[in-house]
Amino acid sequence: MDESVARLAAQWSAPDVLVEPDGDGVVVRAWEHLLDVPLVVELDPDELRRFVDAVDPDDAETLWPGRPVEWVAYALLSVHLEETIATASAQPTRIALRDRRLVVVATR
Repeated sequence: MDESVARLAAQWSAPDVLVEPDGDGVVVRAWEHLLDVPLVVELDPDELRRFVDAVDPDDAETLWPGRPVEWVAYALLSVHLEETIATASAQPTRIALRDRRLVVVATR
């Protein structure tokens, strides 16, 4: 397993959020009240690195002072994930990070 994916899973996990590393990326088993079924988030390590590299260090410092760029990128990605889940027309079961965007690739 790629270390960046493991760090992302650890950062995203919280009391009401359960995220586990998986062969394709991570499996989200709970995300507050938004999920009825587990959600696979495909995270190719190279694509994840491109997402992190796209975050400007000055912008990262403005958003979350004192946090590393990688941490800020993962936080931004979690916001995108929550928005993607909340606005999907059907419950997503698989979302992929492609071209620095989250895309629903399968629904329930």
